[in-house]
Amino acid sequence: MRVLVFQHTPVEPSAAFATHAKTAGDSMNIVHLYRDDPIPDLAPYSHLMVMGGPMDVWEVEANPWIPAEIDAIAR
Repeated sequence: MRVLVFQHTPVEPSAAFATHAKTAGDSMNIVHLYRDDPIPDLAPYSHLMVMGGPMDVWEVEANPWIPAEIDAIAR
């Protein structure tokens, strides 16, 4: 299984999931959206995990990566 993770803040990581994925022999790639990491092509991934955060979806001015994330999820 190949998992792509969208992480929105440094304080809400995918730690428990990453441990499980490593134990199961799965791969997990994390996109740190708050650091402006680019969103890769989703085709190679079997799963998408979207982490939480304190922001709201309409707070685009403070979080300019939100539209690209919404577009990626819609694909």
